[in-house]
Amino acid sequence: MNDDFFFSAPHLKCDPLGGAVTVAGRVRSRNVCESSSRVCLVVCLLLTPTLARAQQVELGVKGGYFLPAVQQFERTIVVSGPSGYAAAHFDARQNPGVVLGVDIAVWPLSHIGVDLAATVGRSDRSESGLNRTAVLSTFGVRLVGRKRIGETTFRLGVGPALIHMGGSAYDGAATYWSLAKRTLGGATLQGDITRTAGVLRLRLGVEDALYRVTMSPVTAGSDTTRTPLQHDLALTAGVSVPLR
Repeated sequence: MNDDFFFSAPHLKCDPLGGAVTVAGRVRSRNVCESSSRVCLVVCLLLTPTLARAQQVELGVKGGYFLPAVQQFERTIVVSGPSGYAAAHFDARQNPGVVLGVDIAVWPLSHIGVDLAATVGRSDRSESGLNRTAVLSTFGVRLVGRKRIGETTFRLGVGPALIHMGGSAYDGAATYWSLAKRTLGGATLQGDITRTAGVLRLRLGVEDALYRVTMSPVTAGSDTTRTPLQHDLALTAGVSVPLR
């Protein structure tokens, strides 16, 4: 192994994995869009009878601080060449940023409801020292329970979600930092405290989006990749108003 040489990730930052991303990429994008459309249709069909029986409907808006808690991935790629072996280490994580969201809560029962929520978070993605803009969008449906104590309401919800990753950090040609899929399935957990103030309800909340990324494959060499379960926390403040 004395002839082996090693180099760091900055030497490979612009190296592509290959050019075969045109037809396959368009097919994957079309399949993702079709799957997302089917999910939205199913959700709408499920919510229609719930909305018709609703005792109460609430519209809420919120904004706050976006805090990814876990490194997105780590990977080590070893390639054999005429002069020996070349190894490179790559990693990435989402940096803290801002988040905005909107949700509609439907309450067919006094303490049990369904929450349809969407959020958009903007931050930087750190890629082995490089920072590029990332936009993370989340769309989820949650089963929500609530407990009222005087003018204060405590809510807790959980349900499936779709997480889409965009921005310059995820656009462009495939690299060693690229994801195999930009729209991922996951789940969201949400808890908040609401205080009634006239016709408005002031809300403080925390939300956790859970998912796992899938990395683009490497065309040559051995690849050791670690993709831990992501916890994208959001600390928010907002208001909600009753629509019914």
